[in-house]
Order: sequence, then structure tokens, then C-alpha cells
Amino acid sequence: MPRVRVRKTDRGLIQPDIYERAFLDISVRNISLRAAAKSHGICHVTLLRYCRRRAETSREKTRPPGYRSHSKVFSVDQERKLQAYIKRAADIYFGLSPKEVRKFAYELASKYGCKYPDGWDTTKMAGKDWLTSFLERNNTLSIHRPQATSILSNFIINFQVPRQSKCQIK
Repeated sequence: MPRVRVRKTDRGLIQPDIYERAFLDISVRNISLRAAAKSHGICHVTLLRYCRRRAETSREKTRPPGYRSHSKVFSVDQERKLQAYIKRAADIYFGLSPKEVRKFAYELASKYGCKYPDGWDTTKMAGKDWLTSFLERNNTLSIHRPQATSILSNFIINFQVPRQSKCQIK
């Protein structure tokens, strides 16, 4: 199964305000459902479902039509904190390996009480697919096994010697 799904249709990408305008055309201007769907360029069956849901509940409670992201483990704020922690660990020359990041993500998810897949409990770490998608969302991170460096070598690496121009001796 590919990690990145290529869309073949534009289904589910229509903005919610288009459905709302079509609903108002049906309810206020008394246009037929099919005519409103055709004039707004949307599927009449999806518009019918939206109208039924909209009639049952108020506008604020109506879930927008289309696809929703599902099975997200962390919220945006929690994921930002995890990203900051990983960056901080890399900045102090204590980078985390992919396996350590997966273990830390599992511990963090269990601490926060997030809903996560059952496979995480058996292995006590997040899955490889989660790590791949996490790195795609946070492409500034570089996760690799930390290299052993001493304080002296860190100083030498970071110390910039002013470069002198080459001179020819006559």
C-alpha cells in the first residue's frame, strides 16, 4: 500500500459555504434541489444529505460535508511540543534515533490520554507509519542516530577560524 495516496477525483473538496448557499437557495428562494445542485456544481445527493442534516440541527452544529482527517493521535499543539522537544534534543548534541522518537511518542500519547492504535500497546512504541507521516508534517526535523562527540570536538566544529587569503611567497 502506498504511503501517499494520489487523488483521482475532486470529490469531497467542495467548500462548506457552497453547500450553505445551495441550502439557502432551496429554502428561501424555493429552487428545486436538483436545480440548486446544478447551479452550484455539486452532487444532488450530497446536497440532499446536507439539507436533511441542516434541517435537523442548527448551522453551528452541522458537520461540514466532505472528508475529515481521522485517527490523528496528537493535537496540533501537542505535536508542536513534540517537535520542539526533538529539536531541542538535537541542538544539545543529543539527537534521538527513530526508535527513541517512536517510544517517546507512545509515552507522550499515553500520558496525554490520546486515542492511539492498539498496536502501540503491544510494542510500547508508535508505528513506523506514524513516524513517516509525522516527519512529512514536520519536514524541518532531522531524526537520526546521534554521533558520539566530545566537548572539544563540538568546540572545534563550531569555532570559526578567520580564513586568510592565499599569498604567493617570492
